[in-house]
Amino acid sequence: SIFVSDKGANRFASSDLDFQIKAGPVSAGGLTADTVDTALRLRDGLLEIDRLSVGGLAGASISATGRIKDFPASPTGKLDASVVAVGLKPLIDVAAQHYPDNAV
Repeated sequence: SIFVSDKGANRFASSDLDFQIKAGPVSAGGLTADTVDTALRLRDGLLEIDRLSVGGLAGASISATGRIKDFPASPTGKLDASVVAVGLKPLIDVAAQHYPDNAV
């Protein structure tokens, strides 16, 4: 992950960061999306997501904004997200395969 080490530590805990990233295709955590477009900030453990747009993830497009505090140690916060797809089954199947301990 860009922000979190393999041990779950915030790689940039002592830094203030602003990101604007457009890329594609993008693979992370065993998942692949056609496109990712994001603008976010990380300051003192607060992750602010101004824009997150993921296209072509198991046939779905996902967009979100929000704020997550205590990142990544004990993340809590609010996200406003939408998922658009002709059918959600491919996305649910991929999520269940990669995250079997989380109920979908």
